Amino acid sequence: MKYWHETLAVAQRILIELIRRRRSLILWSIFPISVLMLNGYIFAERAQISTAEAFANAAPATLVGAALFFSCFGGERGNGGG
Repeated sequence: MKYWHETLAVAQRILIELIRRRRSLILWSIFPISVLMLNGYIFAERAQISTAEAFANAAPATLVGAALFFSCFGGERGNGGG
């Protein structure tokens, strides 16, 4: 139960920060979708399969990659304390 409360607190803090910075919220929405579309179309072309099947195969890796990208590079800036 302790971890559940901590997880909710972190998620709430992230959402509050994203709402304060509207540009970040837009990028958090656009980036994974655009990368998924790009990967899905490339996968469909290279594997010669339908786009629906390609998106289903490309989605897990793309979403994990987007999560890693934002956790590593999309981190919060410091408060300018020195």
